[in-house]
Amino acid sequence: MLSKTLWAIMLLMILFIVGFNIASSFSIPCLQNTVYISKIDISVTVDPELNISYVEETVYLSSFVNELTSLYIDLISDDISSVRFVRAYGDGDIEFPTHYIATNKTIEVMVSNTSFVKIEYIPIGLVTPIGLGYYELSIDLGFENIEQISGEVIVPKNFDILVIGTGDYSVERNDFITILLHDPERYIIVLMKNFTTTIPTSPTTSSPTETSPITSALTETTSPSSESPTTHTSPSPPTTDTGKWLPLLLVAALALIGIGIAWFFMRRRREEIVVETISPTDILSDDIIRDILLVVGDSGEKGIAQNRLVTIIGKPKSTISRKIRRLSEAGYIDVERAGRSNIVRLTGKGWEIYRKLKSGESE
Repeated sequence: MLSKTLWAIMLLMILFIVGFNIASSFSIPCLQNTVYISKIDISVTVDPELNISYVEETVYLSSFVNELTSLYIDLISDDISSVRFVRAYGDGDIEFPTHYIATNKTIEVMVSNTSFVKIEYIPIGLVTPIGLGYYELSIDLGFENIEQISGEVIVPKNFDILVIGTGDYSVERNDFITILLHDPERYIIVLMKNFTTTIPTSPTTSSPTETSPITSALTETTSPSSESPTTHTSPSPPTTDTGKWLPLLLVAALALIGIGIAWFFMRRRREEIVVETISPTDILSDDIIRDILLVVGDSGEKGIAQNRLVTIIGKPKSTISRKIRRLSEAGYIDVERAGRSNIVRLTGKGWEIYRKLKSGESE
């Protein structure tokens, strides 16, 4: 039969497993409820010389969302330090409240009555200068739990490109250079300024800013000059951080409950051991303990040296020491240090047992 302590340990393990499974069910996917993200199309427009980028993420949902639901979209790169001008809209060009979560580098969108969401934002820190005329940017398409994902990066045509990564890609050259990213992988793109490209000097030639791919991409979204970026954002719901910590708190609570139960049974077990130790019946059933009590009692109030006791009884010293310790803990004898030896004497309880033993011998 398993001891109560072992049962407590098993119960603790069961509670931990149950808590872990419950916590796993709280893990927030990209979209809550039964709706999930089925596809994401990403378009990144970059002008390294202007040090500005523009991102469009079109998120297609598995079904139409009726009720207000939180949608969490990861940024396209860990290099992004922050975002500006976050805008999100869906069916019927209805705009949705957004909130940028800096700690997780995600954008939360409160969506409803739509089958897709289009998110636009300006990332800060996406493009990094690495030398004179050299720039680097990292695009990560490895989104979790997304069935289909594709991306494109649009850069000015006066740049040479070098793409580093295991994923497949292709390049199209027209008025701009378009790098098509086909796999859910992390791509590192190095842009190298082609200084040999001739720039027309005609007065009618458009300025670099006017011909930049980023300019046309931003024109439509930034044209209302009176529109402030903050009008498209909403404060973070107060329960966002709580939901993130709720699984950990649940597991911790279950673990504390399990530890408390284990401690309770271990304490009960310890008390049972103490009760067994002080049982007179248990002590009297041991021949060596009975001999110790008789020899110590025959020595009178002055007691007897422990070494002498070992010699008289004729048992191993370790055995006698263990029995004496048990009798002392049970309150039947006192052990007092005298010089280099221990003096063993009976207590009041010990004398009672001694008299019973002597009366039993006389009978």
